[in-house]
Amino acid sequence: MKTLMKTIVTSIALISSISLFGQTQTAQVEYTQIIKMDKIEGPAGMDISDLLPESMSTNKTLIFDGHQSVYVDSENQEEEGDTELESDDGSFRIKFMREELTEIIYVNLAEKKKVHQHGFMGKSFVVSDELSIIKWKIGSEKISYLGYECTKATGENTEGDNIVAWFSPQIPVQCGPASYHGLPGLILMVSVNDGKREVKATAVQIENIKIENIKIPNDGKKVTAEEFKKIEEDKIKEMQEQHGENSFIFRN
Repeated sequence: MKTLMKTIVTSIALISSISLFGQTQTAQVEYTQIIKMDKIEGPAGMDISDLLPESMSTNKTLIFDGHQSVYVDSENQEEEGDTELESDDGSFRIKFMREELTEIIYVNLAEKKKVHQHGFMGKSFVVSDELSIIKWKIGSEKISYLGYECTKATGENTEGDNIVAWFSPQIPVQCGPASYHGLPGLILMVSVNDGKREVKATAVQIENIKIENIKIPNDGKKVTAEEFKKIEEDKIKEMQEQHGENSFIFRN
């Protein structure tokens, strides 16, 4: 009898949740984004990973309304400036650069496009591109996360990244953090390339959402993805020539 009552209560809760999101596809989700540092070799093949932090984290906010979403730095983002480390003998230098310019990732699922506004070396760029296709395989494994039933999915994008995502059909939108998308429910957790990059939701808000914040970013020089890649490569090459080949630059 207790098992039957538990099943009935769970079913009612699930129906209520689906009913609520059936009426609106608008919500705001807070995420923590963590990037783990790779092994870095210094002069003469010396491993200098011990000098680096194990990871770099940022707080992000996803706001979505139907087929559109924006992914931005959270208002409670911790402010940190650039950090520079140098070996005792000056043989190598490491610089961590945190862009002060606003980062926005706008996604339009209906039009299959992405617009990424972000800073690079003190300048703001608006990069327009097609939305990357992710080939998903939905599994049978399920967990409860933040009060939502989530299903595991694995996939690979056009860049060759291996992705593990947990999505909730209780929130029936096909979006997620950054430009991860295409599953039959909101993506609440993502792990890329065996945890090299992880994004985890920390809170979901479904009322009093400011959907006027969902708009295409336009504060910066407008370029294509190919043009920006060339700008990035040229600038990094220039900085390495200025500071030497034993300089390492990390951007978060």
